[in-house]
Amino acid sequence: MMPSGLYRATIALGANVGPKLQRFHQALAMLGTVGRVERTSALYVTEPLYMREQPAFYNAALTLITDRAPAQLLGALQQMERELGREGEAVGALRYGPRPIDLDIVWYEQRRKPHEPFQRMEPLHTAALQVPHAKLFEREFVLRPMRDLGHALQAERPQPGVVQQVLPFLPDDSYLEVCRPSLREPHIMGILNITPDSFSDGSERNLLVTNAVAAAERLVRDGATVLDVGGQSTRPGAAPVPPEQEEARVVPVIRALREVYPRGRGIFISVDTFSARVARAALTVGADLINDVSAGGMDADMLRTAAEQVVPIVLMHMRGNPKTMMDLAEYDTDQVACTVAAELAERVAAAERAGIPRWHIIVDPGLGFAKHAHHCLELLRDVETFRQGVQAGGSMLPLLMGPSRKRLLAQFCGPRQAVHAPISPGTPAATTPSSTAARDPDASTERDFATAGAVAWATLQRVDFVRVHRPAVCDAARLVAHLRSSTNAPAASADQPAAPSHLP
Repeated sequence: MMPSGLYRATIALGANVGPKLQRFHQALAMLGTVGRVERTSALYVTEPLYMREQPAFYNAALTLITDRAPAQLLGALQQMERELGREGEAVGALRYGPRPIDLDIVWYEQRRKPHEPFQRMEPLHTAALQVPHAKLFEREFVLRPMRDLGHALQAERPQPGVVQQVLPFLPDDSYLEVCRPSLREPHIMGILNITPDSFSDGSERNLLVTNAVAAAERLVRDGATVLDVGGQSTRPGAAPVPPEQEEARVVPVIRALREVYPRGRGIFISVDTFSARVARAALTVGADLINDVSAGGMDADMLRTAAEQVVPIVLMHMRGNPKTMMDLAEYDTDQVACTVAAELAERVAAAERAGIPRWHIIVDPGLGFAKHAHHCLELLRDVETFRQGVQAGGSMLPLLMGPSRKRLLAQFCGPRQAVHAPISPGTPAATTPSSTAARDPDASTERDFATAGAVAWATLQRVDFVRVHRPAVCDAARLVAHLRSSTNAPAASADQPAAPSHLP
């Protein structure tokens, strides 16, 4: 057990050669031997400074609670760097050259007694170590992660250079740009239900691997970059499927998809499940991330699984389970976004405690899950309120929304839906007049035009991912993004520089 006199060190991480993300996660594990990693920042791809002709960097930062004084911690970090493949410090221009890992102490605080707040230590200047870091105030690739951790520094004078937040993936160090300040269409997550009973596209035909692969190819052809494979319906009232049956449905499909779309080609595979067993099986055969509608709440092993497997996870807001959730759809008027954000922020904190770095967390407000139509519309209207609330003082989290063909859109469709008046409070968002109509693909596809409107709105709110049945509905968002950015592009703020087009 650590003594009451503790330090909180802010450590900047950087790497631009070799398996960068793998080394970051190895460093996180090593740091656990000298303290406790309290928080992590988002992950950024950044242009190199000082020595321009070299690969772009991965950069992040973290806070470490430790009993090591600065000089002791420096020695431990240098040993970690050597174990992770970094050789002796280069001289001259190569001092700023390519490196497999960089672990720099940039800030130090101390707490002398239990329950006292941490206080910044006096600046330290020695031959081996300077805290705050000597070049801290000119390095946007350090300042941005530090802001994620709550540092509000004065006298910043960052040099020019693109710093772009990303969602990273192992094992090939690929990534998707997220939380982009410039207005561009979201990444498209295509829905691939391997189920007979999903509300829109459920069919026994879905259970055939060849049909599933053909459906995935259509999704990719129409613009999907993420394929979300699910083996269990989560529509309101859906009967649960045993994990072994769910696994038998999704594993052969994911294995086949990985053969069609090898890693490194820009197509990512998500497993839509709240079962840790199914998630592990899917990751073993090639899935890249987990999409959990319960945010780790329905299986106690899920968050630990995502941490151990070193994969991103979508944490969606839901109360109860698919059978009970609509009985729990009670929110104070005009407080839906705040309430949902606060409840989901608790799940984000649980994920971080389980060892999932913040750069691997995506949030989803859960349209239609424990929410009636007017709740969903309030969430759509108040996206920014939700986004700020779910951050809980940390870095901005990538945001996913799934409005596709949801019941909330019915009121905006024509006579085909037989719904002319706005849905009043208390009307379920995802329930339908009859089970037959609910699972009739022709009836549900009539909501695709309203879905396009919802996606276009999500684009204006800078949502990072949209989950849709038919990626072609995102054409509207693409047009909106183009027109808005070309005619009324807002200037990027100092802490949100424009997203790059030339980083790898």
